[in-house]
Amino acid sequence: MKRYNSNYTKFKYFRGIKNHGTNYSVEQNQKLIQVLYGNSIMNNSIYNFVTNSKSTTNTCTTKLPSELIPFQKLPQIQEMYSLSCQYNKELIVANTFDQTMTNTPMMEMLFFTDETKTNSYVYISYFVKNQLSTQIPDDLIINDTNIFINTYRRFLMDNAIILDYMDYTEEWPADKYYSFKNNTNISMAFHNLGTVTSTGIEPYQETSVVHRINAWVWYPTSFIYLLVCPEPYKIYIMQTYTGDLLSNQELVYLSSRMTNLPSGWIYTYLNLEKDTYLFVTADLDAIIVKDELDNSYQYIKEKDAQWLYDKYIL
Repeated sequence: MKRYNSNYTKFKYFRGIKNHGTNYSVEQNQKLIQVLYGNSIMNNSIYNFVTNSKSTTNTCTTKLPSELIPFQKLPQIQEMYSLSCQYNKELIVANTFDQTMTNTPMMEMLFFTDETKTNSYVYISYFVKNQLSTQIPDDLIINDTNIFINTYRRFLMDNAIILDYMDYTEEWPADKYYSFKNNTNISMAFHNLGTVTSTGIEPYQETSVVHRINAWVWYPTSFIYLLVCPEPYKIYIMQTYTGDLLSNQELVYLSSRMTNLPSGWIYTYLNLEKDTYLFVTADLDAIIVKDELDNSYQYIKEKDAQWLYDKYIL
């Protein structure tokens, strides 16, 4: 298959989002970082960055983004940087750490690659810089077939660290563009975020795995919304919520609308402490579940948040 050279510039696809939730001042974040380094959630072991790329004869040439330097001792950041070296691709940070993407709207397109609709490429609108956007698919000229459009959704994390690991092709380029119906001179781009393997749509089941390399980040004092499964013991964190909820403030009452929650499961929320950042990572293995209201959750690996697993004795 012919390779497609996107010639895109590093950091092209990401933008800081202001006025969509809490904005922390630089001074506040410096104080939080100082507290964080003295907090028990920091791993006290000494980690060395992995400096070997896929070729064992070459040293790693990628650099850690300046936004992540204060967090460089966190094992999650060590892991992300290691993968950056392996793929020889730069890590990209969605925002500076005085900005948040919470409540930002998003629309994604799933392009199925087989008749069973098990495998697909996922393209998402958020990770394209400074573009005119819409959340209404009918506003755009979309002639693709074998596609599912997922819209009317909003993010819940504060920040995202992405490794754009894919080798793009002519069929599956870095970006797909769709013109507005009422003005074809204006188009909206969707960025290729990876592939998805999906075996069904049943709620509260691990039916989807997103093959992406990333870390979602929640800042101190943020609210996180969780599904806790007793057997096997797993915790899932809400990453996007559906547009029929007017705001994420309604999420604290969401359990009253969950009539099919499996036996033993709980829906709960937690207000992070003022010195606690939460990093939820994926290395081509983001396991996704949905609730009966179509909100989306990602499995939290115990190594990312053992302190959170220790809160629930099931």
